[in-house]
Amino acid sequence: MSASATVTRPSILTRPFLLTCAAGMLLFASFQLLTAVLPLYVKDDLGGSSTAVGLIVGIFSAAALLPRLFIGREIDRRGSKRFLIIGAALFMSASTLYLFADSVTLVLGVRAVHGLGMAFFHTASFTFIAHIAPDSRRGEAMGIWGLVSTFATAISPYLGLVLRDTYGLNTVFSLGVVCAAGAAGLLLLVHEPHRPRESSHISGGLLELSVMPAAIVVLLSNLVYGAVIAFIVIYAEERDIPNAGLYFTVFAIAVLASRVFGGRLADRLSRMAVIIPTLVLTILAMGTLALADSLELLLLTGVLFGLAFGAGQPALNAYAVDLVEQHRRGAGMATFTSFFEAGIGAGSVGMGIVAGFTGYAAMFAISAIFPAIAIVYGVSVGRRIERG
Repeated sequence: MSASATVTRPSILTRPFLLTCAAGMLLFASFQLLTAVLPLYVKDDLGGSSTAVGLIVGIFSAAALLPRLFIGREIDRRGSKRFLIIGAALFMSASTLYLFADSVTLVLGVRAVHGLGMAFFHTASFTFIAHIAPDSRRGEAMGIWGLVSTFATAISPYLGLVLRDTYGLNTVFSLGVVCAAGAAGLLLLVHEPHRPRESSHISGGLLELSVMPAAIVVLLSNLVYGAVIAFIVIYAEERDIPNAGLYFTVFAIAVLASRVFGGRLADRLSRMAVIIPTLVLTILAMGTLALADSLELLLLTGVLFGLAFGAGQPALNAYAVDLVEQHRRGAGMATFTSFFEAGIGAGSVGMGIVAGFTGYAAMFAISAIFPAIAIVYGVSVGRRIERG
């Protein structure tokens, strides 16, 4: 029996999968180069408030919400490749426009373009990976796909800070253009898998309600993520913690360590058997972050949150795919990723407002409420998706 299972075990590492992963790595690198430098640019160079910093992060997510739902339906009708390429082209445009954005208002406008690019690429990529991944290895495939952004997160934010301090912010933006252009070139080489003939005539609503159990959990968990990416560097600066850019590297390494492992466990056990413990770990990470007063403690929170995010996201991604019919995967992934982005946007903007009243330490402690609510909701929903 084991020999037969070995022979029939389907492969994940196909040419379309590998090309998409390579393109995704470049595109996410283009994006992550700005993760640490933009909040500092807005606050220190443009004189923006904590609310303005939150808006810079939040408008990126807000710009992607409504378009995603239309994009998802069109992906169901037309396939994913063209939307992947459009996303890369918009990333190129945004990185170029940053070179001329010298006010908070202009940066907000460019971030909206950037968010629209993410709407195209993020929705299409999840749908594409779900389509080409074997059902029995879907969680693992989502975990491997997640490593793409993890590698970018491990290097790019810290690199962005170094390039900004050494060569200036325009160098960071220019490198973002180059990375996005490379991604677009690789995506042109991707061949779209054949779709059923009737898929071009698919109809249905923009919102796919079947994925709501996964979408609500990812929204609640990403409220924390939005607060962290918007304010972690500013928080460290306020507490005189040096080399705060290393937080992103440690976070990414922890994500890398847990990403595929989490996906495999979600395939073998159940989605919720992985999701619930990662939410508990997120609560612990935020409680620790609220007390952080040294680089060592700051990096410890990066490890804890990275392990939670790395294991939880592929399980949530696979859970969302499990819940939706194949012919509605585009709409389903659009709905799921809209809630994903909504969590980041609402977390950055909302918790930025909270920080204005409470300070950053108390704000991070308060953010732990959201994964706690997600645990209660996840348990109450009680849906266990079996492997394959």
